[in-house]
Amino acid sequence: MEKTGSTPMSSIDALDLRILRELYRTHNISAIVDRIGLSQPSISIRLRTLRLHFDDALFVRTGEGMMPTPLMDELWASLESALDLLEGRRGDLKRFSPATSSRTFRMVMTNVAQVAMLPALLNRLNMTAPHVKVDAFDLGTGTARMLESGEADLAVGFTLDLQSGYYEQTLFMESYQCLARADHPRVRDRLTKTLFQEEDHVQVAIPGTGYWMFDKALEDLNMRRNVTVRIPSFLALPQVIMSTDLLAVVPARLGGVLSSMPAIRALELPIPSPRYQVKQFWHERFHRDPASRWLRQLISETFSVPGSVG
Repeated sequence: MEKTGSTPMSSIDALDLRILRELYRTHNISAIVDRIGLSQPSISIRLRTLRLHFDDALFVRTGEGMMPTPLMDELWASLESALDLLEGRRGDLKRFSPATSSRTFRMVMTNVAQVAMLPALLNRLNMTAPHVKVDAFDLGTGTARMLESGEADLAVGFTLDLQSGYYEQTLFMESYQCLARADHPRVRDRLTKTLFQEEDHVQVAIPGTGYWMFDKALEDLNMRRNVTVRIPSFLALPQVIMSTDLLAVVPARLGGVLSSMPAIRALELPIPSPRYQVKQFWHERFHRDPASRWLRQLISETFSVPGSVG
């Protein structure tokens, strides 16, 4: 991401507004050359200057062309916004009031995050932004496209295969626990290596859990776990644990939630647990959007140890 600064232009003329208007309509610089009457390099130079002026990318290159940022959408929403653009006033456009906003935030989350993180986030939102709404989606192969297109404001999970144009922030380090039913006939307060390998296991087979790291740690120690049942979500996991003698290795935050049920016990693993980063991800189109920045800050404050943005 190129470095931006706050270097205002001396003035914005009608030609600048026409460039923004045509680019907003066509999403393609080369397509507006004839309409504007300038060469493509000249248009690019003016657009670069506008970006510096507004301290915002305004348009970001995506698979669907040059798509507008939220600030550009707001600038173009009405004549008053267009006049703000001409006069270079951006303070009013960049405000976000969580106490009064009724915005719907769209978040892509792993199954684990929906169970272990979403309730705490909703409680914080209820206290600080009581009128906002939340749409949560499962993390999957279309997550990058959803972030790029604006269908989702951010994603929360273990890792995403993202190309350039995306930001990420580490929220916390995660590890694993083992769950068993409280009255398991063989598993008591301590789980030994032998018992861990002798017992049957249930595994939730979904993206974003990082189980490969745990299996690699077992392999390095010449250990194994006997997975006899695989299920597609964490929805059925509590009932499976409470109703059978199966063990389940789960992320520690999820383990803390599920073991709050009297019939489920969380146990320390008999090997050092691998650790991995849980992050939030977003596209550069929304990097400076005030509402998106506020949401990311709230999530960071709710779950974070200090993390870095890259």
